[in-house]
Amino acid sequence: MKTRLASLITSVFDRKRETSRACILMVDKYGHHEWCNNPRKGLHGINMQFTKEAIIEAISSLVDNTYVKFAGRLWHQIVGIPMGTNCAGFLANLYCFTYELDYLVRVVDDNNFEMARELLRTKRYIDDLVTLDCNLLPRHLYLPDGIYPREILSLVAAAQGETVPYMDLLIRQNRRRGLITSIYDKRLEAKYANINVIRYPDTQSVMATKAKYGIVTSQLYRFLRRCTLATDFVYNISLVLHRLLNKGYHTKLLWAQVRHFMLRHPHIYAGKSVRTWCNRIRAKIDHLSLGHCKPGPLGQIMTDP
Repeated sequence: MKTRLASLITSVFDRKRETSRACILMVDKYGHHEWCNNPRKGLHGINMQFTKEAIIEAISSLVDNTYVKFAGRLWHQIVGIPMGTNCAGFLANLYCFTYELDYLVRVVDDNNFEMARELLRTKRYIDDLVTLDCNLLPRHLYLPDGIYPREILSLVAAAQGETVPYMDLLIRQNRRRGLITSIYDKRLEAKYANINVIRYPDTQSVMATKAKYGIVTSQLYRFLRRCTLATDFVYNISLVLHRLLNKGYHTKLLWAQVRHFMLRHPHIYAGKSVRTWCNRIRAKIDHLSLGHCKPGPLGQIMTDP
């Protein structure tokens, strides 16, 4: 991993120097970055600057010097990358990307346009892969002719068909609309039924009130981005409100968050009025409270009243 990441970083810096003569990468704690030709002096505490050698050395040092204290003993991790650090996900992503980049270069060199089109319908998040209507790619996942080294990254097909869960998404094939998405929650599967999942902060927690009730707004944005259909949007936000009400959250404060969001986004899902949205959400909460429907991993599951 150190060798492949060093090669990738060197390629990026060399390419940048060819196009703009920049050889210094300056970043701040907020994630903003800027390329510079020469080192800068007198930087504030939030700014740092790196050469390619410094980045390569930092990654190598992190990978080689990961220690975990457990049961009174100090353990040196020698297999895998350190998880829990801020950059762990980025390291995993970049490591997989080095193999994907090599494969893309081979596809382009071979003028394999059919495979190139399939790669456009393929997405990866760390080690989770989703492919849409791909026939060639599943047969070209592993080296020497494919993408990944089997001994390091062995993929297992979790689901396939017209309805597929991916991360927190449920992707469905719809004859009229094409692909539609809604929310997927694997914690609601039967095999996790005996696990008590604590989803939201208790009302007596020391978190600020604004942060606790801000859960509603953050989830509204999440559902708006992920739910193609208004029915899925209504169902998922009613589920959040139902759970928060059961934890003792104040009803008026919860509904104030909903109304404020709807007023700021009057045109979502064909632009229904705030009153209409609230009535639909309230009706679904009543169904949940009465047991007319219950949550499931693939969305709403109806039960006998």
